[in-house]
Amino acid sequence: MDIANQKYAEEKYSQYHKDTLIEEYLQKRTTAEEEKILVIELENRGISLEIIQQFIKENKLDVYPNGLTYANLALRTNRVMAYLIDTFYVFCGVLAISIIAFSVKADYDIIFVITVLPYWGYTLVKDALPNGQSFGKKSMNIKVISSVTAKNCTVIQSIIRNVVNCIPFINIADALYAGKYQRQRIGDILARTIVIDVASK
Repeated sequence: MDIANQKYAEEKYSQYHKDTLIEEYLQKRTTAEEEKILVIELENRGISLEIIQQFIKENKLDVYPNGLTYANLALRTNRVMAYLIDTFYVFCGVLAISIIAFSVKADYDIIFVITVLPYWGYTLVKDALPNGQSFGKKSMNIKVISSVTAKNCTVIQSIIRNVVNCIPFINIADALYAGKYQRQRIGDILARTIVIDVASK
């Protein structure tokens, strides 16, 4: 690592909250050089291995099936991007159906049904598509699995975890809750699911 990148890493980690530092360390996404700087910053904050182990237990970061660890969890940025991609696909699909329906002068009730049903249908069951991946999650190489069995997300689990997104105000709280250390939305907790990198399974 050159001096400029080293200074950048040192400055970046110096501004992190201690919990964020621990989370960054547990995620294991840094290079060897960055990890050394991260460890030094942790030590400067008086954060020992024992403290990190305690943090893991307090936040239940060691409770994953089939040998999965915290480092296997999908990054929040990838989850957000997957959501945006899915939203774009749904919008394009509904728009295309609407244009076709209007061009053939279909009844408004029929137009409503053939646009709303695909939207809600995909929104609710998208995570039960093959390999637990919606189109967006497939694009970002992440997937939804059971937090108990590590098997791919089922239709019922997909409906449970996504129906929360359809409830006004609760969907906002649901998205904010995904920032917690387990990276589970309220929908994930109810459906008993987690989102991981494809390479993790």
